[in-house]
Amino acid sequence: MKFLVVGLGSMGKRRIRNLHTLGEIIIIGFDPRKDRCIEAEQKYEINTFQNFDEAINTKPDVMIISTPPDLHSKYAKIAIERKIHFFTEANVVTDEMTEIIDLLKNNDIVGVPSCTLRFHKMFLKLKTILMENKNLGNVLCILHHQGHYLPDWHPWEDYRDFYASKKRTGAGREMVPFELVWLTALFGKIKSIKGSKTRTGILDSEIDDLYN
Repeated sequence: MKFLVVGLGSMGKRRIRNLHTLGEIIIIGFDPRKDRCIEAEQKYEINTFQNFDEAINTKPDVMIISTPPDLHSKYAKIAIERKIHFFTEANVVTDEMTEIIDLLKNNDIVGVPSCTLRFHKMFLKLKTILMENKNLGNVLCILHHQGHYLPDWHPWEDYRDFYASKKRTGAGREMVPFELVWLTALFGKIKSIKGSKTRTGILDSEIDDLYN
């Protein structure tokens, strides 16, 4: 199959490595940034395009959408219109997602979101422990903590220049539901919730950076 990787930032490059590991060799890339195209060509020996129309006209079988989250729906709809199977990175921007799901229901193509944590070895091990260890007993309470320092996410670039520092696609807003995917898979659906969020002002960003 021919794969078109849309977005050649850190995740797009990771998906190229994933495809190589799976034995796929017919891969092309698209990114409006020339430096990213050059980097992908040099590292992975693939052809790249800065013009999306030129890339899509190569007639790929599958589109890998690794753009910033607020652009996922744009390219998913193009894939559906062109009858191209597609994969998108995980996303908490829900704009147009209901429409995309409805369009897929009446289509022969496959469209799937990333759900990496559900397949992580840590999750699978925890699931085995909870399901098979009879001596453990019932889980009565859990406490889950997660923390990241945003400038360490992309140390090769200014954290203020990529999506995780933008309010609509902020890092904290993104990571809370990502973690809830595997937490609810292990411990059950949420019945009630109380929460808070705030902006500490430690970083030069407009995002809410503390969630509880």
